[in-house]
Amino acid sequence: MALTLTVPDEGATSASDVETHPARLEEQLAQLPLLNAPDSRRSVYKLLSSLNRSEIDDERRLTLLELYRVPVDKICRELQRQYLGQALPMNEKSKTAAGQVRQLQVEMSYGYKRIVLNAALRNDQPSAGKPATELIVAIQRAIRYLTEILVTSYQVYTSYPEGIWREIHQLYTYAERNGAADMPVADPLNDTVPNSSISHVYKQSVLVDLSNPYHLPARMTEKVRRYLDRWAPIAQLQAATKYYDQKCQFLIDQQSDSGGQVYTREADVQEPQRYRLLNSIELAQVIHQQLTALRKGHQPDPKGLEVDFFTDDARDMLGRMIKVWGINPTRSFPRTDFKQGDEVDVAIGITWINYCVNGGKSFAPSTGADELECGETFLTDQAGYSSWVLRDESATGFALAKAGVSEGSVRVGDLVATRSRTHDQAWGIGIVRWLKSTGPVDIEAGVSRLAPTADPVAIKILTDDHADGDFLPALLLPRIKTLNRTQRLVTYKGIFKPDRHLYLDDGEVGHKIRATKRIEATDAFELFQFKLSEN
Repeated sequence: MALTLTVPDEGATSASDVETHPARLEEQLAQLPLLNAPDSRRSVYKLLSSLNRSEIDDERRLTLLELYRVPVDKICRELQRQYLGQALPMNEKSKTAAGQVRQLQVEMSYGYKRIVLNAALRNDQPSAGKPATELIVAIQRAIRYLTEILVTSYQVYTSYPEGIWREIHQLYTYAERNGAADMPVADPLNDTVPNSSISHVYKQSVLVDLSNPYHLPARMTEKVRRYLDRWAPIAQLQAATKYYDQKCQFLIDQQSDSGGQVYTREADVQEPQRYRLLNSIELAQVIHQQLTALRKGHQPDPKGLEVDFFTDDARDMLGRMIKVWGINPTRSFPRTDFKQGDEVDVAIGITWINYCVNGGKSFAPSTGADELECGETFLTDQAGYSSWVLRDESATGFALAKAGVSEGSVRVGDLVATRSRTHDQAWGIGIVRWLKSTGPVDIEAGVSRLAPTADPVAIKILTDDHADGDFLPALLLPRIKTLNRTQRLVTYKGIFKPDRHLYLDDGEVGHKIRATKRIEATDAFELFQFKLSEN
């Protein structure tokens, strides 16, 4: 099998300019100031770049690359702090840090791909009957670093490098054809399982791509990748046939430059040998068990993951993953009458949405308290909203685009309100589900519909039957009878607690309410049901 993998030319750097003695390199790497990520990155990048462009025997190259893995991992994690969770468009510092992380990951992949290419040229064949060879380790590592390049691209909502999926598929197919895809491979960077394998990292790569990563907060993408360090192996790969197999959820075209796709009866599999099927039923069952435990107030057994892995946003992550890996999404309510290319008014965040749906003025509680302050915002329009262009629309949502956006404008999970520029419609409420950075200050955003309209309200937390603190802006979503939806409240994150008592002011009268069930939570807001308090 001929492999076409991208690597730099050998001979561009003299071997005499490269540290090729493992003990000396290990000592040199140990002296790096890893907490000073910029300085350490420069040193490591220079060393790696020189190594990848020098003629060195494969055994020595593999030994040296293995020494780089832990320092590179630590440097990348430190640099991630500068861009993970940043709103788009990112500032220059964040973009630079993300680019530097990807450079290190690319260089690591180059080294391991070089070993694989050299072995293929010699016609070396990994064997399932022998211990893990240098070649098998190199294939596993190459796929892992290509996956990390993908993950970094997803985390900053930019396109991944062209050709990366073709390389991932080639590497896996090469191992599979030689019976080595499932051979155990020790991987010090994955301590969740005793051993990894080529099929493990391949399934991990495909499943990360199938998690709708552009729809996820950046930190959640990393959490999904880590979750799959432990659980990707229980997904099952199998050969495709011309006949539909209802046991499998996803179809992988191994000659394409993409991951996987949803597998349906309409799939046209004319050349079964180029496809693989992915069955994620067992994985979905594990997620369901973990999600059920969390809903009952119990912590699932981490089983190799960090002790606190299932705290914080794990419930949200599992809920999202069971939808994309195990459940087909359904439509919620009819679309708004937008046309592709229309300009659309967009307000972002609870405070500005409260302001806009209140007729473009600050909300005044009925108690005579001060009007709610909108505070600082990235929006230049004094009206509290800006104009975006409609790119596409479906029954459940739509895609928007905007050029020349200010730094730090929008994140996945933000609440938005939209209306036509003719102002002949109410503000519809939605959630930013995915983002793509299409240029330095250009953004595309996918929005799912949440409610056809909303009412501005203000809330306070009740303690011992007394309202504490200032009023906070909130939104009251209407009851939708056809969808069997009761009234729901949208507040800033941190307000909801089961049975917490709140004071809700609609501008005319105040109500004591009790929070009952949280429907959704992101880093920007919480959506929950409530009941009027009896007293």
